[in-house]
Amino acid sequence: MPRWSFTYRSALVVLTALVLAGCPPIAPDTTPVANFSATPRTGNTGQLVSFSDLSTTAGGEAIVSWQWNFGDGGRSSEPNPSHTYLVSGDFTVSLTVTSGSGSHTRTRNGYIRIESPSGSAQLDGDGGTVSSNGVSIQVPAGALQSRVDFGITRVNTEIPINIFETINRVGDTFRVTHDSATALSTSSDDVPFQTARLSIPYAEDVVPTGSRTPGKVHIVAQLSTGEVIPIIGTITSGSVDAQVSDLPNDALYTVVYRPDAYLATAAVSTTKTPTSTEWAQSWQLSLSPALLTQLTALRLGSVNQASSFFRTSFTEEQLSDTEQALMAGLLNLQAQYEAVQSRSPRLVTTNGAYGAIAFNFVSQYSSAIGSLDAVYYAGSPFGSIVLDPQQLLAISTWNADRFDADRSLTDIAFKLSVDQAVGEVLTRAVVDGYDYPEVTATSATDGAEISFMEGIREGMALYVGQMNGGRTANRSQLDGDWALLSTPLFAPFDLEVAGYAAATQDFFRYVANRYSPDPALAYLASGTGGVKGLLEEVRLAVSTGLVAPGFEEAALLSSVAIDEAFFSHLEVSLGEAYYQFALDLAFRHGASGVLRPSDASRLPLVLDSSRFGTGAILTGTLDGPDSGLDFPALGEFGLTAISPLSSRVVIVEADPSADNLELTFNRADWSADARNQTVQVVVYREGLPGVPLAADATTMSFSGFEADAGQSASVFYVVIVNTSSTTASSVTLSVTSSTDE
Repeated sequence: MPRWSFTYRSALVVLTALVLAGCPPIAPDTTPVANFSATPRTGNTGQLVSFSDLSTTAGGEAIVSWQWNFGDGGRSSEPNPSHTYLVSGDFTVSLTVTSGSGSHTRTRNGYIRIESPSGSAQLDGDGGTVSSNGVSIQVPAGALQSRVDFGITRVNTEIPINIFETINRVGDTFRVTHDSATALSTSSDDVPFQTARLSIPYAEDVVPTGSRTPGKVHIVAQLSTGEVIPIIGTITSGSVDAQVSDLPNDALYTVVYRPDAYLATAAVSTTKTPTSTEWAQSWQLSLSPALLTQLTALRLGSVNQASSFFRTSFTEEQLSDTEQALMAGLLNLQAQYEAVQSRSPRLVTTNGAYGAIAFNFVSQYSSAIGSLDAVYYAGSPFGSIVLDPQQLLAISTWNADRFDADRSLTDIAFKLSVDQAVGEVLTRAVVDGYDYPEVTATSATDGAEISFMEGIREGMALYVGQMNGGRTANRSQLDGDWALLSTPLFAPFDLEVAGYAAATQDFFRYVANRYSPDPALAYLASGTGGVKGLLEEVRLAVSTGLVAPGFEEAALLSSVAIDEAFFSHLEVSLGEAYYQFALDLAFRHGASGVLRPSDASRLPLVLDSSRFGTGAILTGTLDGPDSGLDFPALGEFGLTAISPLSSRVVIVEADPSADNLELTFNRADWSADARNQTVQVVVYREGLPGVPLAADATTMSFSGFEADAGQSASVFYVVIVNTSSTTASSVTLSVTSSTDE
């Protein structure tokens, strides 16, 4: 017979005692119970499924988080999300809910069944054609990097059409889906820009014979975000054929007839040396009388009077001037890019012309915008420039209303002009024409993968757009519009600020103010000379000989290439330009640093702490006239591994009764780039010129100082600028004060 251990026998004794004495009540289980439903549970590829949370908790305890897994790689943290299935299959769905008492997961195997519609097909790198119900998609060879599933389905949904002009639907609505992660077009140095061809049928018998023209009959697509975008194509028997780039993964398409619409054309009058990628030499502009009226209200309106944007009555001469001004804005900006032999933009050509289309994207507009990133006012989603005049009016009215309520808001006192919007879109298309490799990193603040080039692309687009619109001030609508000196120059995202790629506009504007490049786009987009503009130099640096560069490697190579472009075209290194930029924005507030109206009112030689993120400004107070401080102190990381082209500030509060103050730096540990650019230090006191750390020196001494006005301390501002384009450096600073014996 086996022997019982003491522990086992003790446990039985305790158990017996509990049975005899009666067990205490067991606390109720308050863990949530996950449960959900979905509608519909079956459908074809492109099916939108709505999920409903049916989870429960004991005692009414609140559920604080939801984690959905839709089985096809899609996820959501919303309580009742919707999800579109783009590929066929049986999908297992799970939901995890969490309350204060714990978590629970419910999994339903094969819960959603998605089938391929009759028009489904798979294409690969060889390209090919997918057709169904009169709709066809032709994809060029080389556009796809792997197998892609396509779906074409006729649906009963009607695409909403704006009410500002006469628009008639003249065809069925089709949903076209695909699961490619890249655009359905291709280009390289050896292969011209090739696009996909989209063909949508329409009932041509309901359109008058003389009106079956591209200006009046064209495709409209409703994006997943809700906007309705026109696509100009060529008219064939019973269909509209359009060359398109960047075909969305999921969109609705139909053909419309706009009896009042028309196409205006204009040719570019410029000569240049042929380049590897040629620009089209004409534009076709899609307009209608209603849209031309909106554009004229925008052109003649003033942010000083919101009601001016609501005008609807204009002379024929005023309307004609608007049309000519819009075309001139396009042609003039193209001429500037061609003059420096920039690569051509990533835009589609139809009959040898680029397209620019004015259209009202949505049915309802509001002047209470709330945030500029919440509206879509211009873009090139299918390869033509599209802009929404009514949305530009709404944004301009919003600015005018806010400015009227508070006349101190000078930074937002501007209208978003057509020239500015067109300049932004065309510049983004130019940058995209350089075919940079797909190198991205995750931005937690943006919740997305961000390209290593996005800081240059977005900042340059905003700057050139504002330049094209005649504005001498930078956009000031979003938190990400202002450059932070603590974040590396050209960084595509920030750890705290969403939409930070736009902030690079500040550096481009500063360069224009201080160095006045002539022509303005030469150092950015030049395609000539031994050293070209920064766009081409970056492309060459990142694309040549690198199979798959990582994000940090791509950013490093880009900095070296940009430095070469700066030195060649502006006769100044990138590090030196950044050094002047940092000092002007942080403390000096000189004329070159006036990037917005409010900058002109900044007091010179006063620290602007708003230009630094969390942890980038360190402050220390000396305890008495004979004392010391060390930076960084325990737990401080602001001076550790300062990134290339970024800055920090140390504020030292000294006892004014001290006779001497000495700052000692670890200069021997600082790294330099190929141009010997390294960390530079300038010490300021409010209202006084800065004192730089001398070349090769490790210490700085100050004496005979007094307390700052209205303060009990003498405040020293140590501005630390890493001017290296490629290397990080850690800075240590020891501060001692003393009295003379």
